[in-house]
Amino acid sequence: KTYHFETKLLQTILVILLSFFMMACGQVEFDTLEKSAADTTNQTNSTNIEQVDTDNGLSNDNEDSGENVDDGDDGEDGEDGEDGDDGDVSQCDPEQNLIDNGDFEVVDERAGNVHGRPLDMLSSGQRWDVYNSLPSEKGNRRSWKATKRSAGIEVQYSKRVIEAYSGNHLVELDSHKTGAQADKKTNSKMKQKVYLEKGHYNLTFAVAARTNNQHDNMIRVSVRGKAGKRRKNLIKRGQRLVQPSSKKWEVSTHSFRVKEAGYYVVKFAAKGQENTLGALLDDISLHRTSCGCESASSDWLMKMLRRHLKNSKCSNADQLEENVLEQIEELINDNSCVQQD
Repeated sequence: KTYHFETKLLQTILVILLSFFMMACGQVEFDTLEKSAADTTNQTNSTNIEQVDTDNGLSNDNEDSGENVDDGDDGEDGEDGEDGDDGDVSQCDPEQNLIDNGDFEVVDERAGNVHGRPLDMLSSGQRWDVYNSLPSEKGNRRSWKATKRSAGIEVQYSKRVIEAYSGNHLVELDSHKTGAQADKKTNSKMKQKVYLEKGHYNLTFAVAARTNNQHDNMIRVSVRGKAGKRRKNLIKRGQRLVQPSSKKWEVSTHSFRVKEAGYYVVKFAAKGQENTLGALLDDISLHRTSCGCESASSDWLMKMLRRHLKNSKCSNADQLEENVLEQIEELINDNSCVQQD
């Protein structure tokens, strides 16, 4: 499939963005920028930007974005993606949930760490236990796995604290540890590896407070690649720490963009006071919301911007690029390209 970009709109976007960067650097030369944008756009219009369907999805040239590597908010560098089962390759289907066992309803006979209760025997009479990992919808494999320094994933049966948001099971990440786990933290983290193609995604989950203490009920969410530049948390700053306001379920949605296809680790971490009382989590889903058209155009625009920044004297170019990236994506999403078979 070929994506033809509308010349005038592309030129306008490029002019706006170049102007933003240069004004921020104290180098306002709008006429020069406008001519440069027009020349660049006309040259590009003569050669269609194409995306070729491959077995692994849409592929196109993607220059290094120059973004900073891992911001270190999880404090367990080198742990993400080191083990566990590989996720399935994602397809561009808005209805497909890429998270395995997101509502924790897949159970089996595995025993809990604290009470020894089999996961499939949790009930109104035996309402919780802590597990090192949870089973998969796809047979003999894992879905969620507790990280190395975590006491484990506390699975609760509905109505131990509140009714489950979906089905009969929910998770609390400020869990419990046994005497043999003296080196573990009850503020636990659970992770799942998924394969993501380039595109835009929504990560959605239900969250509720366990107590009325504001210091108890905090969860940090992250989506990271295994190595290199994909190690950066793709969840936007300011949205990574989730703190529910009440003991009623709230739905939290986090949008992010994948610029390089590969395996990523979705992680949830308890970040409140470590006292075995933490926020409750249920019904996690991850859906792809775009199939590559806007990703191709965003990549191309950023490539043009970096070309101009290399020749400028802007000392804070990297930070400016990060700040304006969201504006690029919003503009691109407003019909900047049309698909032609």
